[in-house]
Amino acid sequence: MRVFADIDAVPSGLPSIRDMVREAASAMDARSADAPTNVYVVCQHGMNRSGLVAGLLLRELGMSGAEAVERICSARPGALSNQAFRRLVLES
Repeated sequence: MRVFADIDAVPSGLPSIRDMVREAASAMDARSADAPTNVYVVCQHGMNRSGLVAGLLLRELGMSGAEAVERICSARPGALSNQAFRRLVLES
């Protein structure tokens, strides 16, 4: 679990968030019978912090930044309105 503020800035715990994302992506890509097929990301409103983590996970799994942002925003209209978080997904 990682807790971080929804402020329009790079989260101070970004290295820890990236480690968690890499660990989740690695587990999902394990190609074994016990590899998880679902990952749940939860925050207070399900918009920016969840969007950042989901976006970084999609990037880690090989999706482009633009496609990750598009998928997140189409699934959750209004998500990634935090421009710093959106840039992190686009540029990671």
